[in-house]
Formats: sequence, C-alpha cells, structure tokens
Amino acid sequence: MSPQLPRITIITPSFNQGTLIEETIQSVVDQGYPNLEYIVIDGGSTDCTRNVLEQYDDQISYWVSEADRGQAHAVNKGISRATGDVIGYLNSDDLLTSNALSVIGNHVRGHTDRPAIWSFAGASFDPDGTERTFLPGTRPRLSEWIWGHSSLFQPSTFWTRQLHDEVGLFNEDFVFSFDKEFFVRSTFQFGRYQSGTDDIVSRFRVHDNSKTATILEHREQENDLIRRLVFENATLFKALLAECRHHRYQTLMTSHYECQHRFQSASLLVRAGLAEKSMLFSRQYLGAWRQLFFGRTSGTQGT
Repeated sequence: MSPQLPRITIITPSFNQGTLIEETIQSVVDQGYPNLEYIVIDGGSTDCTRNVLEQYDDQISYWVSEADRGQAHAVNKGISRATGDVIGYLNSDDLLTSNALSVIGNHVRGHTDRPAIWSFAGASFDPDGTERTFLPGTRPRLSEWIWGHSSLFQPSTFWTRQLHDEVGLFNEDFVFSFDKEFFVRSTFQFGRYQSGTDDIVSRFRVHDNSKTATILEHREQENDLIRRLVFENATLFKALLAECRHHRYQTLMTSHYECQHRFQSASLLVRAGLAEKSMLFSRQYLGAWRQLFFGRTSGTQGT
C-alpha cells in the first residue's frame, strides 16, 4: 500500500497586490488537492487585498492582514503556523499551474519524514505573453549561485518542515535574497537537495511593479553578503572547492559580475590554489587569472 499524499502548506506573503492576488488564490484553491493547507500573510495592505481575502475566507486555511517586518517575516509567520509535511511559498503575483500539487505530492510522498528540499520546473511570463522555462538542476552548482545565477526556481521549490530544525527560518535581515540565502544553506551546507521533476508547477509573473523589477541594486548588495557567507563558512567554502576539482576555474570565475567583484574572485582563486596545489600551474587555473584581469578571451569555454 503506497503512502498517502502528504499535507502541503502553501504560504502567500502579500502587500498591496490586490489586483493580482485573486488569480494567485484561485490557482491554489482550485487545485483539487485533497490535503492542502493554504495560508495568506498580508502586510496590512491599503488596497483591495482585504476584500479579496474575505471573499475567499472559506477556502483559505488561515489569513491575516496586519503590519509586518517585510516579506521574509511574513513567510516565517506562515511557517510558524504551518502543519503541512511539505512547505512552499507563492508570492501574491505568481501562480501554480493546474495539477501542480498532485505532481509535487506524488513525487515526494513517502519521503517527507526527514529534512529535504526539492525543486521542480517553472516558467516566467511577461505582460506581452512571452514565456521562459526554467528546469531544475539535478546537481546545483554553488559557484553559479554566488555569482548571481540560481538553478532553483523559487515558486517551484518545496521542502519538508523538518528542514527548519537544521537550517532555521528565513533570514529576515534580507529584503530580496532571503530565499536564495535559505536555499544555499539548505542545499550546500546541509546537503539536503533532491531533484524534483521537469513538470512546470508554477508561473512567475514579470511586471513593472514586481519586487524583482524594483530593487535590483538592493538584490546585488544582498548577493554580495551571500558570497561573503560562502567564503567565510568552512563547510560552504569546502563545497565550492569541490566544484573546482570538477569544473574549469573559468566556469567559477567568469560571469557578468566579475568586474564588480575582482577582489573576491582573486581571494577565491588564491584560496582554491592553496587548497589544490596540483592545479597551481594548470592551464585552467592560469587562464582564470588571465580572464580576471584582462576579460574573457575568445575561444574560452566553460564545462
């Protein structure tokens, strides 16, 4: 007899997205998933959000509209009330795809009794209808994360409640990258990542008023803090060095952030070279230094 479908908690943090949140709510409550807990934490919106929440009061497990300390705090408030075996959060302008929770529940059933994190495929969409698909990485690279990329699509990423016993809650000092910092700790420091499937389970809305579009400078400042965390954390830095053994140094060092962070890149190269002395005079290692100071050369390829 196969295990029953796990209880899934979806948390929606919200603030002044009244024109979009109803579509988000509908995408969750219309799933028809038999073991759903849906929590909406609104930060005291002054638009029509409260009216929408009252309209769906009988379909939402718990909701509140009150001032909070930001998005990370709102998600943490939801986690503190969550009773699900599996947790994920969906922003008030994003959507679940049809049958998403069944895909997730069937994939993780029988594996929710221990700390774990899964990422499934997702898609972004613009107002003009342009869509882009994001597939989950079977083995995410820490190097890609610290230089601005991420192979985990946030609305399509879910984890067990037990993960918080190891990792803790979201870091409320972060405004933008609190999810990324949490995923870095979960995936690389504690090694809890398990690949999901290529099924698209969420759709990320790109629009002018989205958080992604409005605080790009703040995001990069927080990404810088994440890089510092990796460099200063022995476990995370060891994971980064492990990637150096398997991939060209150029892959680790060259990205659109390299010119802004040459000191950090140089520091990483020095420490990596000291840890892996056999590569000090390799073509890849010397090529990484050349690229760091003179830019990407033609014919250079990452692996």
